[in-house]
Amino acid sequence: MKKAIILLSALIIWSCANKEEKQKPIFHIDLKNTIDQAIADAPIIIKKAEFTGLKIDILPNTTPVFKDNNGSIIPFQTDDLNGDGNWDEYALVADFSANETKTLEVVLYGNDTLPIFKSSTNVHLGRKADKTTPVEPVKYAKIYKDQLTPYQANQIDGPGWENSLVGYRLYFDGRNMRDVFGKQQPAVILPEVGLSEDGNPVDNYHALEDWGRDVLSVGNSLGAGGLAFYEDGTLTRLGLTRPETIDNVDSSEYILINTGPIRAIFDVNYYGWDTPIGKLNVHNRISIWKGRYGYMNETTVTGFEGKETIVTGLVNSNNDQPITEKQVGDLQLLATHDKQTYDKEYFLGLALAVPNKIFQGWEDAPETGKVNTTRFAKLNVSADAPFTYYVFSGWELQDTGFTQKDYFMEKIDAELVRIQNPIEVSGGMKENL
Repeated sequence: MKKAIILLSALIIWSCANKEEKQKPIFHIDLKNTIDQAIADAPIIIKKAEFTGLKIDILPNTTPVFKDNNGSIIPFQTDDLNGDGNWDEYALVADFSANETKTLEVVLYGNDTLPIFKSSTNVHLGRKADKTTPVEPVKYAKIYKDQLTPYQANQIDGPGWENSLVGYRLYFDGRNMRDVFGKQQPAVILPEVGLSEDGNPVDNYHALEDWGRDVLSVGNSLGAGGLAFYEDGTLTRLGLTRPETIDNVDSSEYILINTGPIRAIFDVNYYGWDTPIGKLNVHNRISIWKGRYGYMNETTVTGFEGKETIVTGLVNSNNDQPITEKQVGDLQLLATHDKQTYDKEYFLGLALAVPNKIFQGWEDAPETGKVNTTRFAKLNVSADAPFTYYVFSGWELQDTGFTQKDYFMEKIDAELVRIQNPIEVSGGMKENL
C-alpha cells in the first residue's frame, strides 16, 4: 500500500494547568479523495514520525483524536509495529464521495482517557501447550521441523485472521498453506471455531454452521496466497506436501502485532527453508482491514544474492471457467470464479494481485506432483527487498451477488482502487480560536 501523502504544518499547543479543562481542537486535518470515484472504507495511515517531524507536538502519554463536523470521534487505532512499546502508526478508515475532502478537528487525549471502539478485525492463534492441556490463545509461538507435535496442537490448524466479511487461516504445522473461511454473519468469530466442549481442537468447521464454514480445498496447491521457490520449471513449496511428514523449514515463528477496530496484523517467519539454492529465510507481515474482502501480505526473502524467482498463487482445482488476467495500474491481477468450494457446492471468487515491477508471468502447476492444481505468478525477487501482494475472496452465502462473476470483479476492482489511490492528508492550525 502506498504511503499517505502528509502535507502537515502546525504546532499543537497542550495545556496541563488544569486537568479538568476541556481540550479544545486547535488543529484541523484534511482528508482528500483525489479521484473522480467514490471510495468506501478508504484506508488511511499516518506514521508517528510524520506527525513529530512536522512539528506536531505529540506529548508523552498522549494520542491525537480526530473529530468530524458533528464533534463525533472517528474510530481509529494505533499500532506498535516494532515491539518497542510505543505506537508507530495511526490507522483509520473513512468513506468518500468522488473528489471529496473531509475536514476533521484534532484534539490530544491522554492515553488513559482514549475511547474504546468495537473491534472489527481479529487475529487468533489458539494452541495447546502440551497434549493434556486445553487450547489457550497465544501471542507468540515457534515450532521446529524435528519437534512437530504428534497431536493436533492448533485450533483451526494455525492462526486465523478476519474482519466482518471474511476470514483466512494459515496451517502452522509444517504445511504453511493458506485457506479461506466463508462467513454468513458479520462478526468476529474465529476464536470460537474449531473447539470441542472440553477446549481441544476439533474439525467442526468443514460443515456449514450459522457463522459459515471452511470453503476452500487446498491440498498440495498454494491455497490462497501461499509461497514457493521456482527453478527450472520446478516448484518447492514453503512447507511440506502430502505424503511428507518432515517440514522443509527448520523453524517457523508466529508473532501477534495488533488487532482492533481498523486492522489486524501479525508476522509469520520461516527460518532455514530448504530450496535448490540452499536455506532461505522468509519474513511475512499479514494484515486485514475493516470492510475489505482480502488481506495484504508483505514478504522479504533473505539468504541469497542477486535475484531469484519466488511464486505465489491460487488453488485452481475446482475451477472450470475462464480465468481473468489483467494489469490494473501497478498491479497484475489473477481472478477465478466458479463453484470452486468443496465438492463444487458453492460459488466462490478468488483473486490475487501482485506488483507489476517484479512480475514475470503467470504459469500453471502440474495436475499431479508435489505442488499441483495452482495458477501462480512468477516474481523476480531481490534479496532483502520487501514486496507486497494481495489476496481476495467472495463467497455466495456471504453475499448472493457473488454467484455472478461480474459482481465479484466489481468488488475486486473497488479493492484495487483503494490500494492504488491513497487518501491525501493535509492540515494546519485552526483559525479564530
